Amino acid sequence: LACPSGILGNCDASGVLSLTLPGAVQAERGAREHATRVRELARFSGVQIESGTTRLYEVRLKPTLYFALRRAGIRRVRATLHTRNSLAGGEPVINNQHVWLKIVPIRTSVTG
Repeated sequence: LACPSGILGNCDASGVLSLTLPGAVQAERGAREHATRVRELARFSGVQIESGTTRLYEVRLKPTLYFALRRAGIRRVRATLHTRNSLAGGEPVINNQHVWLKIVPIRTSVTG
């Protein structure tokens, strides 16, 4: 998430990260025809970002969705990020953008 430079004060960001499931995952899950393919991954609000800086927001997938994507052989998936940035002293800026999420393997810890 980013806040443009030249803004007095901080940006107050809120938004939703949603994912449209690929057809391979839908078929594996045995979804009905009327079932929605869009899943909400994260919802956030009140994220304070200093002017001219960016902030990383970490998202963790639910295990069932993660394993369904891995079983289908999907390593990258396209998601849509809808953000509403309330700039100090001005109108909110609404932005929609597509981002790619990398589905990484689970690392197991080794105890010795």
